[in-house]
Amino acid sequence: MAAVGSSASTRIVTEGEPLTLSCRYSIKRYGPSSVCWGRGCGALWCSGIIVQTDGSRVVSKVSEKYRLAGDLQSGLVDLTITNVSRKDKGPYCCRVDIDGYFNDKKRLQLLNPRDPTLSKNSLPPPYPARPEPLHSTDTWLRIQPSLAVEADGVNHSSILSTAGTMEETSYQHQLQIPVLSLCLCLLFLLVLGSTALLAFRRRIHKTDFTTERLQTRRPVEENIYTLD
Repeated sequence: MAAVGSSASTRIVTEGEPLTLSCRYSIKRYGPSSVCWGRGCGALWCSGIIVQTDGSRVVSKVSEKYRLAGDLQSGLVDLTITNVSRKDKGPYCCRVDIDGYFNDKKRLQLLNPRDPTLSKNSLPPPYPARPEPLHSTDTWLRIQPSLAVEADGVNHSSILSTAGTMEETSYQHQLQIPVLSLCLCLLFLLVLGSTALLAFRRRIHKTDFTTERLQTRRPVEENIYTLD
């Protein structure tokens, strides 16, 4: 038997609270019909049956935790689950037995219990957003004492002071990088200049030595010419 009509929805409820899952059908159209509530719709009938009726009264129920709310004679077969717990999480199917093949009316609902400790009142208050610096790091450091306030027992003065110190340290590191680069450039130029100066001096010395040798050899050649 399949469904004449079926639907699925998700219900969220806080643990420990009751929850009612709705299900109804038309008595005028189908007449009093057997109904089952289970943890699944099953192939022929509910699987994991929780409670079921014969159309006029409840014929079986697994626990007092579950009860049918509404007038069965009017087609109202809502299921109420008392004291919802984490174990109740999952699908719940209401299935109405309609005469004929593939005529059953089914409604599938998903139950999702919520931890009661996760309420909005139990969440810690958010920290106030830190204002942006107006002009520079120095300006931020000057205005931070006036922004140090006590809220919910938290000393924001120390938080703001730490943030200002971190920004100042970062700024100092940024200044150290250009200074280091400048020193390396000056050292390179100094080495390059020293190398060029040594090469120039060696060249001058070599030129002077060559000139001196030529001047020394010229009288000898002249003396030889005179002897001839």
